[in-house]
Amino acid sequence: MQPWLMLLCAAALPAQVLDIGSRKQLFIDHKLLEMSEGVTLTANPPYQTREKLVTMNAPWEQDARMGSYSTVVQEDGRVRLWYNILAGEPPPGQNPPFMGMAYAESLDGIHFGKPVLGLVERNGSRANNIGTRASPVMSATAANGFATAQPTGRAWRATTNRMT
Repeated sequence: MQPWLMLLCAAALPAQVLDIGSRKQLFIDHKLLEMSEGVTLTANPPYQTREKLVTMNAPWEQDARMGSYSTVVQEDGRVRLWYNILAGEPPPGQNPPFMGMAYAESLDGIHFGKPVLGLVERNGSRANNIGTRASPVMSATAANGFATAQPTGRAWRATTNRMT
């Protein structure tokens, strides 16, 4: 075969095939498209479903509310959520009588369960998902922008890492 013919045949061969199996693909660029005519990639705008993924529905949460701080981590095939829990009426200008960090986990990021951790007593029982109770020192440290603990699986461990 003539060298120029081999070069022409090689140029006509398709690019290397990327095996994606039957997995769904997110098309945010043209990486997986060999060619397209009259097609544009458009991202749909996000929308809120107003569905509540985690609610305060456990017996130990009846007088509590979920605070505004949370941490979400995806690891070991689970979505792990740590959220702050506040309970009781605070005196004017003070924190509520109970503040803590609770734990929930999910396999799909939509349906969350609250495993009983047995770590912190709340309303006379340790049968709850509360991982740590906030102390005035932790609250003051957090207010100053420093991290005092980090999640490891279901539990927390102290750390000297500081965020400013």
